[in-house]
Amino acid sequence: MREQNPGLREDWVFPSSVGTLLATGSLRTPLRRALKVAGIQKRLTPHGLRRTLNTLALEVAPSEAVRKVLGHADAAMTERYLAPSMDAKRAVLGKVVTLVRGGDVGIAGGDRGAS
Repeated sequence: MREQNPGLREDWVFPSSVGTLLATGSLRTPLRRALKVAGIQKRLTPHGLRRTLNTLALEVAPSEAVRKVLGHADAAMTERYLAPSMDAKRAVLGKVVTLVRGGDVGIAGGDRGAS
């Protein structure tokens, strides 16, 4: 298959039929059709799917493996696509509220003396 489509040799997930990168937005129409067939009414984008895969993959695999699967150039890009769960966001905000109220939240990796 890689010999049939030059884009596959580059490890592109969705190359065009001639092996080049797809135009921006090329996946929107097929994704909308698939969502309609599946009866999913929530808005979902190809970018959202990528973020979801990145986030879920980081829960089950080392970040270096996730980076290579998704084709990220560096760890910073993998981190950029991380979409923390609502529970994780609430936990962070809860710690901030505790800190503002004068409590000790055991800040990991932070410097409480910095302003």
